[in-house]
Amino acid sequence: MMEEEGGEIGMKHMSKSWMMSGEMGAEHMKRRWMVMKMLWDKLDDNEKKQLMRRLLDEQIMKKECKIKLMQHKLETLQMIKQRLEK
Repeated sequence: MMEEEGGEIGMKHMSKSWMMSGEMGAEHMKRRWMVMKMLWDKLDDNEKKQLMRRLLDEQIMKKECKIKLMQHKLETLQMIKQRLEK
């Protein structure tokens, strides 16, 4: 029962992750999802955990990159504001 639930959760997470990655056409995404679903079904528990960790790491890296970019933009705007106030 637990393996089944973990598999369901993992598949939902993989689906979300793959659907959000890149700007691809709907047909391409459907084909990609079908292939990944077949792959997921063939993986053992350790491989599923490893894949899930990698997908989570990918999302974390994307968020960290966005945060760094926003921090840079904020610092730039603060610098411009200070220059204009002088």
